[in-house]
Amino acid sequence: MNIKTNIMTTQGKVNEAFVSTLDNRTFFKVISNIANHYGISQEEALEEVCDNEAENIMDYITGSIRQSVSLLFNKFKVTLS
Repeated sequence: MNIKTNIMTTQGKVNEAFVSTLDNRTFFKVISNIANHYGISQEEALEEVCDNEAENIMDYITGSIRQSVSLLFNKFKVTLS
């Protein structure tokens, strides 16, 4: 009998994997953008986007960096395929 293992990946885990691929400067810009938009600390912003209940990281990002981060995120998603 074949047993398939169903591994569910949360969006938070995808977000966490994505931000871990960013260089320090880009990581800081992304987390700072989220923190500033929501009026929270950078630590809280990182916790929020990596939480099991998190939305897609692009839902948290605003302003002028959104398009650039979107390109990076789409490139990242391609590497997951």
